[in-house]
Amino acid sequence: MIPQEGFHSPSTLRAAFEQALVEARQTLQDSGASEMLTHLSETVRDLQSAGADISLQIRAGSHSNAYDMIYTTSGSATNGPTSVEAYGFLRAGESSHLVAVCTQYSGEPVHRIYVSEWNAGPEGGRQANIDGSNRQRTTIGANMYDFDTEANALQSLQTNIAKICADNAAVAECDTGQSFNKPAALVKSTGLKLPR
Repeated sequence: MIPQEGFHSPSTLRAAFEQALVEARQTLQDSGASEMLTHLSETVRDLQSAGADISLQIRAGSHSNAYDMIYTTSGSATNGPTSVEAYGFLRAGESSHLVAVCTQYSGEPVHRIYVSEWNAGPEGGRQANIDGSNRQRTTIGANMYDFDTEANALQSLQTNIAKICADNAAVAECDTGQSFNKPAALVKSTGLKLPR
């Protein structure tokens, strides 16, 4: 085995973690992502408090589907890089909507949250050709909330998330047979015959 240099005590590893955490917090603060993440957190918390079946699994960094969603909605970046500081999945009932916090688009600083219009999981959406070439990109339509240009971006975001929750709650209310989103169980037959 080749000798390796590294941290040799928990205290030095802890110090490295703490330094990285300071830098990560500053990056989120400087980019404006921390404020947008706070809006998402408080919106989900308030809907949970109101009894909505909602959660948000979110993580730092980016995901290729987050970029594809941004480019599907806002067009391909042409003048510079696009940055996603965080992405995740908003789950309301059994639906899953991709969420992306974008702080740079086509080389310009922005403060945008994108929420996929339809169900979107980690595996992505429909593949489409880009500009008639053989290059492929996942097509994921989204609602974009631009906190720089829309005075009511937060209210629009909250209204959309509440509607996603309400749509799924209304479907769940129709489950008089208590069978939606549950695995098949071995139950005594009620005499229902399946068509041949």
